[in-house]
Amino acid sequence: MGRFAGHNVVCDLLGLPMLPLKIDWYTTILDLRPWGAVCTAGWDRHVASTGVEAKRTKELINRQRIYPPRSGDRREILDASAPVIQAPPPFFLRA
Repeated sequence: MGRFAGHNVVCDLLGLPMLPLKIDWYTTILDLRPWGAVCTAGWDRHVASTGVEAKRTKELINRQRIYPPRSGDRREILDASAPVIQAPPPFFLRA
C-alpha cells in the first residue's frame, strides 16, 4: 500500500492521474518479540500462521519488502518503488 501511497502523493502534487488501489488479499502480522508472531489472513483475519513461521514472514517483510535496496543504485531503488502489489506471503497461499 505504501508504494501506491507514495506514487499517488507525487501524482497529486504534479496534477497527474492517481492510481486506484485494489488488493485481492489482506494480511496482518503481529510480532510478539521472543514469543514469535501471529499472522492473520483475509479481511476477516483468521489465524493463518503462528510462532517461528509467522516470525520469519514478519522478518521478510521488515527486512526486504518494505525497505529500498541498500545498494545505492538509483535505478534499483526506483524499480523497487514501482506501484505494484507484491505477492502474498507463503502462509497466505495455504490459508
